[in-house]
Amino acid sequence: MIEASTIWLSTLVLIIIFFIYIALLCYEYVHIRLNEKVISAQKDIAAIIIINRDWYDFFSIYFQGISWFVRSLKKGSFRIFRNIDCEKFVEIIKSPQYTKFYIFGHGWIGGIHFPKGIKLIYNDIDTKRKAKFVGQYHCNHGKGFH
Repeated sequence: MIEASTIWLSTLVLIIIFFIYIALLCYEYVHIRLNEKVISAQKDIAAIIIINRDWYDFFSIYFQGISWFVRSLKKGSFRIFRNIDCEKFVEIIKSPQYTKFYIFGHGWIGGIHFPKGIKLIYNDIDTKRKAKFVGQYHCNHGKGFH
C-alpha cells in the first residue's frame, strides 16, 4: 500500500512543476508583448507573425521558446505581429519594408490556418518581389487542408 507521505510528496512535486510551467509561459508571453511595439525605421526588417487559432495554439506557440528566438534577433531589426487576420497577413507579406518573414502558427506546406476556419494558400498572395528569407514554423506536410 502506498503511504500517505509518498502521495503528498508526489502531489507537491506536480504542483511545483505546474507553477513553473505557468511562470515560464507568462514570461514568454510578456516578453513578446514588450517587444511587439518595437518599430524600426529601417526598410530591411523581419516580420515575426504569430497566429493563434484558439487557446491551445496560445500554449503551444508561447511555450516553445519563441521569446528566446526574439532575443536572438538584433533589436530594431524586427517587428512582431500577433493575432492578425488574413487581410493583415497579406498586407504584411506585400509590404516592401519587410524582407524576412518568420511565420508561427498552424498550417501546411502551401498555406496557413487563421481563426474561424479561414485558410490562406501562399500561392494566392500576388507579390512582385522575392523575400530574403521565409521561415514557416508550422506543419509543412504536403497533404493540403488539414
